[in-house]
Amino acid sequence: MKKLFLALALSAAACLAGCSDNEEIGYDIGSKVLIPKNGLQQVALTADAAAIDYEVWIYRSGYNEGGSTAALSVDAEALAAYNKANGTAYVLMPEACYDLPTAAVRLDNNAHTAKIGIRIDVSAITADSRCVLPVSVGSPDTEVNAAAATVLIFPVRPTTEKPENAQ
Repeated sequence: MKKLFLALALSAAACLAGCSDNEEIGYDIGSKVLIPKNGLQQVALTADAAAIDYEVWIYRSGYNEGGSTAALSVDAEALAAYNKANGTAYVLMPEACYDLPTAAVRLDNNAHTAKIGIRIDVSAITADSRCVLPVSVGSPDTEVNAAAATVLIFPVRPTTEKPENAQ
């Protein structure tokens, strides 16, 4: 009986010694910044819309300590790569048509998401327009997830139907 209690006590001690808060599985996963809603994003416009506010969310993944700085920028190269990969012919939205904030956001374990609002003038967008605003996230201190780094904002105006008897 003494041997059984000794074996149980040693087993319990071994189990407790194996548990440690600072050795959690996955705790050391490196951080990356990304745009969760990435790729081509069509924005449906109303027939009379003159401007829209589009929100881009930035996310910081990983569980390590510290923080990340991230900012958005227009990325013409990403648009060219998308056109080549998908056989499309989207064109870069003129600089005068959008207001992209240049301020960086700070992300850490307590605040792992942030949103940046972009004001887009869509008054010149027609139903057959191919204008796209390609926006990529960048960070000077954290790796960027390349597969989820860019959103292509594509405002789409509805086509106006002509009456059947129109000439």
